[in-house]
Amino acid sequence: MKKTISLLLLSFILCSFSVKEEKLEPFKNGDSASNFTFYDRNKEKVELKEFKGKYVFMDVWGLYCAPCIKAIPKLNEVREEFKNENIEFICVCWEILENFDTWEERLTKYKTEGKQYLLKDKDAFYGFRKAFRTYSIPAYILIDPEGNFVDVDAPKPSEELKTYLKSILK
Repeated sequence: MKKTISLLLLSFILCSFSVKEEKLEPFKNGDSASNFTFYDRNKEKVELKEFKGKYVFMDVWGLYCAPCIKAIPKLNEVREEFKNENIEFICVCWEILENFDTWEERLTKYKTEGKQYLLKDKDAFYGFRKAFRTYSIPAYILIDPEGNFVDVDAPKPSEELKTYLKSILK
């Protein structure tokens, strides 16, 4: 019993000293989205501001996130339906991966389509979390052509999302 209590106390102490990430207030719709740099499949840097002038639906997902992976086919379907509209669908992989091969293998395995981006390293990962105040996945964010948040908690890929986007893009 003493050993169990000692282990619990030690665990509590160690957790108390772990690095805590500062959680900021969530953005509100209409707030300006930060420019951010991602890496594409060719290991080239791409900035969010390159999409200015179009709506951006951002799917923030992870390689090992079951709900994220489950949403991929529906997102592919939504992207196809809106391919002629003033909207870009971008997928941001929320992983700390300096090895692009693992990411590329998963993109192929899950049959992802469209614009795929990676945060790449720890600095980018934590920078993204802070810049977009996104602390869990999957996350769906809609940004307007001027670079402002339309919806920081947009619907997941679904029929609801299709209806939602039609109402915004009319």
